[in-house]
This record gives sequence, structure tokens and C-alpha cells, in this order.
Amino acid sequence: MVARYDSLNPGSFRTGSVTVELGNDKGEWKPQELDYQSEVDFFNNLMQKDTSITDKAMTLMYHNMRNQLFGDGNKRTAILAANKLMIDHGAGLINVPLDKWDVWNHLISKYYLSGDMKILKDWTYVNGIQGVTFDHKQNLPKPDINPEDYE
Repeated sequence: MVARYDSLNPGSFRTGSVTVELGNDKGEWKPQELDYQSEVDFFNNLMQKDTSITDKAMTLMYHNMRNQLFGDGNKRTAILAANKLMIDHGAGLINVPLDKWDVWNHLISKYYLSGDMKILKDWTYVNGIQGVTFDHKQNLPKPDINPEDYE
């Protein structure tokens, strides 16, 4: 668990209100009371959308961050959930480099206050998506795998 020793009730959805300090006189964000069924519906609708898995992962990640589903560890949990989708679909990872965290956190704060994640997702797509780059000119040996071994 991401916040196993940090949270009062690890692994459980929050009950009650929460306030997120946005830092550096940006104010604070108070998400709505958590509605479990609304979150389930959001997830199911998102997974049915005709959009890339990268877009779905970023949408899920930023939605979960902003809505503060848990008492603690919301960013970490949101990043893990998004990267589960990315890895399962071979889409790389969402991993914002440390030297870009100031900009990223500023954009997250703006998103928390506005509810509009477009600029944040566009920035993340350019700066925070990492994957494997294959050099197709490289003559790599074919793996010694017999498909019958996996039947």
C-alpha cells in the first residue's frame, strides 16, 4: 500500500472533507465529498471512451489526484494506477523527471483550481511519458522461443 504507515485508514476511501494546500500562496483546494458510485461510474465511462490508453491513464491519474480519494497518498496512488494501465498496454510510463517537478506541480495546482486538465495533460504527454525506443536498423537476434512451450 502506498500510504500504509502514513494514513489513518490505509486502503479505504476517505470519509469526510479534506483540504489540499497548493503551496506558495496559490491557495487551497477542497474537493467535494467523495461519492464512491460516481467514482466507479467515472472509471467505467473512461475505460469505454474511444481514446488512447495514454490519454485514459493521464485522465485517470489527474482525476484521482484532484478528487483526493484517500486520506493520504493520493498522488502516489494515482500515479501507480495510471502506470498500471500504461504497462498493461505497452504504452510506457508516466514519469515526470525531477528537474521538471516545479513546473508539473504548478500545473497541477492550476488544474486543481480550474478543473481543466487539458494543458496539464498536453504538458505531461511531452515531458512525462517515457518508453522504450527501438532502433529498427539494429539487427537483433530473434528470441529462441517455442510458442508450443506456452500452450
